[in-house]
Amino acid sequence: MSRPEYDTIIIGAGFAGLACARKLRAAGLKVLVLEARARAGGRAHTLQHLSSPVELGAEFMHTADKDFLQIFADAGQSFADLPEAHFHFEKGKLVKKPELFEAMRAILDRFNAKLKADRSVATFLEQRSSRIDPALRPLFVQYIEGFHAADINKVSEKALARSEQGEAENLNGTEQFRPVAGYSALIERWIQEMGESSDWLLLEALVQKIEWSKGLVTVSGRPFAPVTAKSAVITVPLGILKSSNPLSQIKFDPQPAGLNEALSGLEVGHVERITFEFKERFWEKLHDEPISFIHGPAGAYFPVWWTKAPLRTPFLCAWQGGNKAREIAAWPREKQINVALKTLAKISGKTPAALKKLMVSAHFHNWDSDPYAMGAYSYVGVNGLEKSRRLAKPFGDTLLFAGEATAPDSAMATVHGAFRSGERAARQIISIL
Repeated sequence: MSRPEYDTIIIGAGFAGLACARKLRAAGLKVLVLEARARAGGRAHTLQHLSSPVELGAEFMHTADKDFLQIFADAGQSFADLPEAHFHFEKGKLVKKPELFEAMRAILDRFNAKLKADRSVATFLEQRSSRIDPALRPLFVQYIEGFHAADINKVSEKALARSEQGEAENLNGTEQFRPVAGYSALIERWIQEMGESSDWLLLEALVQKIEWSKGLVTVSGRPFAPVTAKSAVITVPLGILKSSNPLSQIKFDPQPAGLNEALSGLEVGHVERITFEFKERFWEKLHDEPISFIHGPAGAYFPVWWTKAPLRTPFLCAWQGGNKAREIAAWPREKQINVALKTLAKISGKTPAALKKLMVSAHFHNWDSDPYAMGAYSYVGVNGLEKSRRLAKPFGDTLLFAGEATAPDSAMATVHGAFRSGERAARQIISIL
């Protein structure tokens, strides 16, 4: 049998795949990264041709983890503090109510990370309804569906308890940031730093099958010829691993023992977002204080909006998570725009027609219908916490999985979680080889 061509083949050039490749190449290993898209970055995708970078996917940095922040400094990329200026639409005007977040936190603090029998958030709300203010319930549901992109009937109370409770790391009192030039700028810098990309990165390479035995992996697909390695790291989104989409499904031969059980513990979250460019920043006239986030009427489509604060730009992002996002994903783009502007009209006091005249452009990407994503980001389902942890361990000391779905606790569904998982997989590969 001929010797494998590579030490490791990495499938997917998102943050996890590239973080893994960086570490392995620095250790002197021969690596090949295969990416189905014509670009690297995965679900981090920045439009750079506008007056300010616009994210179509991941946008914020949800951590002050020193190692993660250091990668921006090392790449010469700036990041800015994200102002926690949240305003709620009540009785026809915007009201700053920080006590609402304290109320949300009080509900989250009742979640039990040590439940013997796990339950969904929906079941928690039913069983604890007498102790939860009825006025807070729709806002709390909006938080779970919006921030976690989760279905309250499926998301695990135990898992959310672990991710939400405890003190988050902070930098000078700030826990969240935004990359000023966008995530794609960091991706591009990484690729430049890793040398001639033709030596290690192959774009528009659709992986269809992984045949493996201990210490030997053969990866085939189109339009590339089959390639072999001693190991493989699979970093494709959870939506792909759980999908039967004939275009992007990856078949394993043999199926790794325990993989399906691990995947069954995780759910794919759904998000729809539209970033609008307007002729003027009319939202700055809605309140005396600078606005970062606007929480619109509960039950509305696209109930959450945000500016690019601390930057003053003509862009305003509309956000919808959860089951409504899945519904919206099937709509034509024009309908999505009109429905979003209808909600914004209520918030701003302008008519939808007036907003349409002020609109310069609208930018979005349908991650649900994207064959290389099949959804937004991940969350743990009921009874899925222990099952899902299996994904972070090697299969037969040959196949490894990385990506935000494999990150633990609060790092799941984040860019820094994907980054950490890629580095974790690289350390495991180095130990195995």
